[in-house]
Formats: sequence, C-alpha cells, structure tokens
Amino acid sequence: MNQFSRRNWWIPLFAAKALMAAPDTFGVATGQLGETAWEFVATANQDGGDFSVNGYLTAIGGLPEAVLFTDPVTRSQATARFTVTASLQLVSRNVLGVMFVLDEAGTFTVSYSETASATAAAIASGSISVQSSIQVTTQFTSEESPGKGNFRATGELVRTATQIFTLDGVPHEFGDASQAWLMTAAGAGTLTDPNAPVAQIVLGGSVAVGPKRAVPRR
Repeated sequence: MNQFSRRNWWIPLFAAKALMAAPDTFGVATGQLGETAWEFVATANQDGGDFSVNGYLTAIGGLPEAVLFTDPVTRSQATARFTVTASLQLVSRNVLGVMFVLDEAGTFTVSYSETASATAAAIASGSISVQSSIQVTTQFTSEESPGKGNFRATGELVRTATQIFTLDGVPHEFGDASQAWLMTAAGAGTLTDPNAPVAQIVLGGSVAVGPKRAVPRR
C-alpha cells in the first residue's frame, strides 16, 4: 500500500481550491480566419442619408442554438436573447442603370438579455462600414405600387467596447478585439418614397472572423 507523502499534502487542497475558483471567461463569436462568428436577421430602414438596423442573432460561434432564444420553438425578435442594432450614415451613392451602390459608415451594438422580461444590456459595440447595392426589379410608380429590388451588402465591423455577460453561471465575452469581423448579407428592399428616399430592407447575413488588427494600447 502506498504511503501518503507529506511533501505532496498540498496537491488535494490546491485541486479543491481550483474547483471552487471562479470559471475563466469563455470567448464566443471568435475563431480562425474565415470561420462564422455569428449570423443574424434584421430590418434596415432608410430615411434620406440615415440608416437604422434592428435585428437578432440566429447563430453564434461557441454557443448552442438552444440558448439563443427564451423559447427555442418560437425564434423571433421577442424571444431572442441576443439582438443587434446599427446606425449608419450615407458616405457615397452611385447609380448605373437599375443598380444603386451605396457606401455607409456608423456604429453597431450587440445586446444580451438572459430572459424575455429582462432589459437588454450591450455586450459588444464598435464601428461598421458597409457597401450595399440594390438592383431594381420593379420601378416605383405610386405609394400603392412601391419600388422593389434585390439587396446585397458586404462590410467590416470592428469591436471597440465589450461587457462580460453571464450565461448559465459562466462569464462570456463576445468577440475578440484583435480580430475584425467581415459581414455578407442579402435581402429584399421596398422603396416607398423615391424623393427622400424612404425604403425598408429585410435581410439576413453572416459575420465571419476577419484578419488580425492592431489593438490600441490604453
């Protein structure tokens, strides 16, 4: 029978303390270059040169889909634990025939709410730049016959602020400050006022892990 070694008496105590210690922060929405960080669906509203986006996340790298909604059967803005908003302004506009190409820049925020009744708190925010295009399929003729078009967009998101959030008792961090995100999105647009212009776009998109970037020292 092995004798208990007094020299190693501290090993069980150390292991017990390690088990009782607070868990490390678990990173999500990150990974290797090109891997999907998160996916979303959203509605974008244009009013002149201002664009507002409101949507929710449908997939997050590192998290099972079952935890993304308070009701896994009903996947909607109302049941989503993770939501995304963005505010952008028009930088440039180019038109070639039925193709409209826009460049926009602004800010985005990803928020988290553990329950449907809880107030959502920002867990990641930063800058966003987008190039979008609308290929007109139906010309605007009146309010009763609005214009229609196919929407495509690519963009880059850079996280500049973060807030640790707790999920199932474990602290999580959304994204990595040293990596940019690259977005692709597609959808359908409806033009209700060609003069302002006023339009709404329903879209879905995917955000992939981008290249490494230099993080400013504090």
